[in-house]
Amino acid sequence: MIPIWVADYIARGLRLAYLNISIPGEGTIVAAFPSDARRVDKRNDVMPNKLFSDIQHSTATRKPQISFVIRARTGMTRSLYRKAVATHGGTMKMMCLVEGHYGVKHSLGSYGTVTLFAGGVGITHQLLYLKSLVTDLSEGIIATRKVVLIWFIQQFEHLEWALPWLKQVQAIEVRNEILQVMDFVSKLQSIDMVGAMAVSVRGPRGFSDEVRRILRERQSSSNLDFVE
Repeated sequence: MIPIWVADYIARGLRLAYLNISIPGEGTIVAAFPSDARRVDKRNDVMPNKLFSDIQHSTATRKPQISFVIRARTGMTRSLYRKAVATHGGTMKMMCLVEGHYGVKHSLGSYGTVTLFAGGVGITHQLLYLKSLVTDLSEGIIATRKVVLIWFIQQFEHLEWALPWLKQVQAIEVRNEILQVMDFVSKLQSIDMVGAMAVSVRGPRGFSDEVRRILRERQSSSNLDFVE
C-alpha cells in the first residue's frame, strides 16, 4: 500500500512540474476585480485546452496562458483579494502552480440547441463551451444551430469579470440569431429550441440545484439532456 501511495505523490509532483513549465521571471498576475473577485492569469505553454490568450497583448506578441476568476470568500481567497487590492493598481505578481486538466469535457456539437447557465464566477466554465461551440459554428463543422448563454449576476459590476472574453466570442462571425447572450436575467425568458437541447449549469449550489429541478420537471415532455 505504501509504495502505491508514494508512487501517486511522485506522479502528481511530476505532473505539476510539467504543467507549470514557464519562462523564468514570468510569474502569475493577480488583478483585483470589483465586488470581491480577482482574475488570475498564468503563462502556460504546455497545458492543453487553454481558455483564452492574453487580450492585453497585440496579436504579434500574444502569449499562451490560462485565466481564472476567483471570488473572495474566507481564508486564502479573502487574503489573496486583500493583498491584490492593497497593491499599486490592484495588480500583483506571485508564484502559482496549476494542476489540470482544464478544458471542454463534453462534446455538445450534436445538439441543435445548447443552453449554458452560469451563476457568478461559474461563467468561466461555460465560456469554455461557448468559445468552442461558436468557433465550430463559424466553420460549419457541427450540427448546433443555436447557442444561448444565461449568466445570473448580483451586481452590474460583475460583468467586468468576463466582459473581455465575451467580446472575443462575440467577435467571431456567426449569424445574430445563432448566438444569444443574456448577461443578467431577473425573470427567465422562454427559449425556442432547434432540435434536441443540451443544458449545462455551473454556479453556486442553490442556483445549480434550482436549474436541475426545473429541467427534471420538463424532461418528460421535451427532448432535453442535462450535461454535468
